[in-house]
Parts: sequence; C-alpha cells; structure tokens
Amino acid sequence: MNRRQSLLFLAGASAAAANTSLLGAAALAQATEPFKLPPLGYSNNALEPHIDATTMMIHHDRHHAAYVNAYATLA
Repeated sequence: MNRRQSLLFLAGASAAAANTSLLGAAALAQATEPFKLPPLGYSNNALEPHIDATTMMIHHDRHHAAYVNAYATLA
C-alpha cells in the first residue's frame, strides 16, 4: 500500500466513523426521550467540607440542568 492509498483509506475510515457516531447519537436520542434531569441521589451538603452545598446546588441544579435542557432541544 502506498501513501496515496493509505490516505484514501484513512479518509474513508474517518468518514465512516463520523457517520456511525452521528447515527448512534440519533438513535440514542430517540430511545431516551424525554430528557429530564435525574435527581442528585444525595443531599447537596453530603460532600462537605470538601464541596459545599451551594457549589453542588449550582453545579447540579443549574449547570447540569442547562446541558440536559440544551440537549433536549437539539433532539
């Protein structure tokens, strides 16, 4: 296999991988509708004194919720 054939092979393989991942994401989005923020599973102050309750509340209830809501609007 020469350099040109190798480059063509790699270009085709990367295009196929991109197509597969896009199709997989679409199938996953359809399978898990509707998107909802899962509960944290423990209280916000459970990790104190290492992570305070306010930081956990901001991260889960606002930051993580924004990602879940944004993904729900894309699907």
